[in-house]
Amino acid sequence: MNTKKQKEEVTTSQKVTAFTQKLLQLHDEISRLERLVESGRAGLIAECIRDGWKKMDFHSYYYGSHTELGEGDRNVIFLFHPSVDIGRWVGAHFSHGHNVQSAKNEQFEIWLSGLPEGHYIEL
Repeated sequence: MNTKKQKEEVTTSQKVTAFTQKLLQLHDEISRLERLVESGRAGLIAECIRDGWKKMDFHSYYYGSHTELGEGDRNVIFLFHPSVDIGRWVGAHFSHGHNVQSAKNEQFEIWLSGLPEGHYIEL
């Protein structure tokens, strides 16, 4: 005979199994969407480069100690309009800490904010 406790255990087990299956489906969907985003990003980059835009991989290394706050290295792809000279930033070393930027980061941000609208894309 099934006791009330056994029925509750079966019901709980079924709920856990259903939840686990749903979680796996959602992970699969997230992976599919991430691949779709990456494919779109790669296509945009390739198209812009064909049109003369310049790609810059921006890496700012984190020298702080607050990784528990989600802080860490900053990696961004920038695409710059063909008329923008990015020569001064090629090979530059960027770094930042907790709520602070290196002088090079600050110079880059000032330079970036001075560009005409539509002259760069941040990915």
